[in-house]
Amino acid sequence: MVSLGLVIDHLKLEYEGIFGLKGLFTLIAHWAFERDMEKTEVKNTEHDLPEGKALDHEIFYTKRLSDYTILVFRIRILCFNIKKVEVMKEKRKEKLDQGRVVVILDSFVQNDSENKWDDLPILVFFRTMFDKFVYKAYTERFERQTAKFTHELYQLIERYLNVHTHPKLMVRTPKF
Repeated sequence: MVSLGLVIDHLKLEYEGIFGLKGLFTLIAHWAFERDMEKTEVKNTEHDLPEGKALDHEIFYTKRLSDYTILVFRIRILCFNIKKVEVMKEKRKEKLDQGRVVVILDSFVQNDSENKWDDLPILVFFRTMFDKFVYKAYTERFERQTAKFTHELYQLIERYLNVHTHPKLMVRTPKF
């Protein structure tokens, strides 16, 4: 049985306005690539509703630190009432999205990823003792690193969404 320690639970970012959905996903992918993480897409749904599109994306990024420890980041992006709009930005037209976005971030530290300490109950006991007392400094350092990465991503997304706060919206919307 894998030991999964929750570091950050439901760090939520909400935004309503004009943004670039493709740019948001590119930003997250670059953040993960810079930190040498592997991507697993769990959920990707899109619904066309009369008031606009509704999107639900759930992505897991993992970073293996050692044979024993893996950092796990869960990113869930919910979008509501998404419509394509044209905006004037720096004297040129740009097609962006308008709607509401909710980004939920969770992060975990996963120990014993290869289940080497699960054969006997005594081994599970020793694993718990080693994690709490012997490897305590390592475990705390990995938790701090996980929290740091999660807060960096939160601030990065927050800055990206605030970039599009003042574009000039054109009167008509394009027909797609």
